[in-house]
Amino acid sequence: MGDDARFEGRKIAVSQQEILRQYRLTKQMVSMHHAIADSCSFKAESAKLILLGSSLIFLVTSFADKSLFESLGLDPAISKLMIRIASAVAFFSSTALLIVDWSGTAARHRDSANRFAGLLMKLRDSRDDNGLWPSAQLEQLSAAYQQVNENSATIPDKKFNSLKIRYLVKKKVSTLASRHPGAPHLLVWLWVKWRGARSLLSSEIGTKK
Repeated sequence: MGDDARFEGRKIAVSQQEILRQYRLTKQMVSMHHAIADSCSFKAESAKLILLGSSLIFLVTSFADKSLFESLGLDPAISKLMIRIASAVAFFSSTALLIVDWSGTAARHRDSANRFAGLLMKLRDSRDDNGLWPSAQLEQLSAAYQQVNENSATIPDKKFNSLKIRYLVKKKVSTLASRHPGAPHLLVWLWVKWRGARSLLSSEIGTKK
């Protein structure tokens, strides 16, 4: 009986550590998916605006009379060049929107961010004042994390480290901003980046010695 109790206690301790790890990863995933969604949304909207602008230029220059360009002081040859450039830009913008599908990628990562945000709220609500989770809910919470993780968009490997650094910097900036609410955001951000670079250089130099 005593052995069983010790084993059960060790099992709960490990499970608490695993839930804590999943809790931290959940917060990180919310930030990462939001960052990718925002980036892809910006690219999609930019491509649409470029397509609209180039199409408008192509339309105006195609039906404009030669005298219009002369009144604007433009050489007719330049007008033909503008038409070619506008048509090329419109083609590449429309092709990018169709092939790359930034809007679709943004929607998938936005949905993943919302899934992790819902899980994060559940983990926070289940946590007690000591920062622990009820032992009866550990398996359920871990299963919920696995389900959200499996049904969410994948973070590209080439973007993972940069997104992780961005998230950790964001946390540091938020902590310092809370301590010094009057400090400019840019100054706080630069201070965090400087401290990180200094710590990295000091650690690498110390290792080589």
